Amino acid sequence: MKEILILGLGNEMLHDDGIGIKILRDLKTLLKSNYIDFLELVTGSLDMLEMISGYHILFIIDSIRTKDGIPGNVYKFSMNNYKPTVHLDQFHDVRFADSIHLAKKIGMKVPEKIIIFGVEVSEDTEFTKELSRDLKNNYDDILIQIVKEIVLAEKTCN
Repeated sequence: MKEILILGLGNEMLHDDGIGIKILRDLKTLLKSNYIDFLELVTGSLDMLEMISGYHILFIIDSIRTKDGIPGNVYKFSMNNYKPTVHLDQFHDVRFADSIHLAKKIGMKVPEKIIIFGVEVSEDTEFTKELSRDLKNNYDDILIQIVKEIVLAEKTCN
């Protein structure tokens, strides 16, 4: 079984929506490990099941918009308590939890541990590659929070 997959979701052309991709690319340069693979996707659809199959741990980084959320906040979810992020639960696709359940039913080897990071965003509809001021100002803290979690998980692989 492969060890860790880090999956960044988003569209870097839509302002803060690209936060998952930006973080993933920075993680690639920061985390050099034989245990970690990296993957960028625009959406978290059923197609992704085949890509995550066989990994022990899956980290997903996506944008999220909550009712009273503060841009730059990082939420950490498991499969037991996750809130829909922008790309994991879309109107026109199967919910992420349902797709994982389906994969298990048909015998796919889904990750034993799934951790979802939702980064609160303020603007995800405007066409620009730039992050909002809130995310730019908090970016280093966001990245550090996520790196710490991944490094802890990687230690279990050694």
